[in-house]
Amino acid sequence: MAANHRWLIIGQGLAGSCLAYSLLERQQEVTLIDRGHATASTWVAAGVFHPIQFRKLSKSWNVDRLIPEVHRFFGAMQSWIGQDVLESREVLRLFTSTEEFNNWFARSQELGFEAVLDPETITPGQRPGLKLPHHGGRVLGGGWINLPAWLTGVRERLQREGRLIERKLEYDQLSLTEAGLFQGAELLSEGYQGVIFCDGWQLPRNPFFGWLPFQEVKGEVLTVHCPGLDLKEIANRKLIVVPLGNDKYRIGSTNQWKNIDLEVTEAAQEELLERLTVMLDRPFEVIDQQAGVRPTVPDRRPLLGRHPHMPYLALFNGLGSRGVMYAPYYAGQMADYLIEGKEVDSEVNLIRFKKHLAKSTLQSDS
Repeated sequence: MAANHRWLIIGQGLAGSCLAYSLLERQQEVTLIDRGHATASTWVAAGVFHPIQFRKLSKSWNVDRLIPEVHRFFGAMQSWIGQDVLESREVLRLFTSTEEFNNWFARSQELGFEAVLDPETITPGQRPGLKLPHHGGRVLGGGWINLPAWLTGVRERLQREGRLIERKLEYDQLSLTEAGLFQGAELLSEGYQGVIFCDGWQLPRNPFFGWLPFQEVKGEVLTVHCPGLDLKEIANRKLIVVPLGNDKYRIGSTNQWKNIDLEVTEAAQEELLERLTVMLDRPFEVIDQQAGVRPTVPDRRPLLGRHPHMPYLALFNGLGSRGVMYAPYYAGQMADYLIEGKEVDSEVNLIRFKKHLAKSTLQSDS
């Protein structure tokens, strides 16, 4: 049985919350430092998961391992926080052409796809309120996590157990010595086995891991009220429409790679509404708009592992747009890596970018 250690986690977004629970499942002690979700992308993320990449009409990377763990993990967390946040839902893909319709049917007959692509197409009359000029198809095995409710429930549980410290870290004041992690003259990590940064899109500002290749992507989402749509599936066609109940739907998201901030914009709303009107033939009203920033990596794989030269420090980040699918499985893998030294998958090990550290060191020395 693994020894009981104490771990300090920086950040209580999707990555930090999942890692904390994975460590607690393994009888470890955890404390989290978080700034109060002021910039957490988890607040505005769609929370949708399903097994298909629509562009190539192929299975998503590693999906046969990831999705079963999504169901197990969030199912267990529901009991832990005392709130239902996981919903199994089919995803309804609105075809954009006859070619896509034909490709879908052909793929659904292939070995390995019969359990995830329903060969029976959906016609316009079957889904009143949706525009289906080329019909639609259903993806099986998907679902939705109510991330705002989940994040709040996790936070409240951590607070009750005295595991959460609300404060903002000043990255320019952080330093590591043999005694541990300091902010200025204050020792933050006394008595901890290690520190794991789960700091989301703040990673480029991190003095220890800022050398990793990383892109901040701003996304904006809408909540609309659409009486009479009565949509049961999650609809997908250049955006995602997630049923929230009471005729409310989450609509998203945009992708903005420059001028990153947390302000909502009229341009993003217009973009989303233009896409939405292609999908719906019911009147709707915008009742809310939110913005968040996602952490993404060039190869679209998470970042896990210890710092190559400072093993007391570790990182769990880069979950990107498929964070709900990646977080449960790789939080468990990260926990086993920290506690028992088990290797993480080479595809997600941050060491794959070690050459960037050498370049960063050379630039800082010049």
